[in-house]
Amino acid sequence: QRRPKQHQHADAFAYRLVIPIFGEKGELLTWTGRTIAPDIEPRYKTLSTDPEKAREDDVPVARANVKDCLFGENEIMVKMGHGLVVCEGPLDAIRVDYVGQKLGVKATCLFGKTVSDAQVDKLAAVAPYFEAKLLLLDSDASMDAYRVNERLRAFGYRVARLPKRFKDPGEMPLAAIEDFLERNI
Repeated sequence: QRRPKQHQHADAFAYRLVIPIFGEKGELLTWTGRTIAPDIEPRYKTLSTDPEKAREDDVPVARANVKDCLFGENEIMVKMGHGLVVCEGPLDAIRVDYVGQKLGVKATCLFGKTVSDAQVDKLAAVAPYFEAKLLLLDSDASMDAYRVNERLRAFGYRVARLPKRFKDPGEMPLAAIEDFLERNI
């Protein structure tokens, strides 16, 4: 038996932590869902801007491609701070942002290991409002980090390396993130 229409969207994002992505003016642009099961691929599933794909998945059409957005851009576009940390994924950014609040540090993410032209433009626009700007990708993305930084270096961004014992900022204990930020920002 088919479920009522209002419950079908939940199927596409079942067993995922859904993270809304808001634009500069606070409007909902898209969302991404991170699996909570350890061996499910892909780990992240995001709304599509393609109406046909959205119809196939029975989900809303995204108002923007996630790769043209920054996590928390509605906050970082209007706030100044001591530091800005650009992470790979939204869970990394959420964790770094949480710890960074008391240090005047904001965090965002690229939703992957690459940076789009739209993301470069947004990161360039906010660069003057932050004293320190770090690019902190996962430990398996060191070559990607340097490629991204080639596009951001002119705006004052620099690559930071995670302590070797951690795969990504999301797995770091809060005290380790705080120590990392104090040493690098």
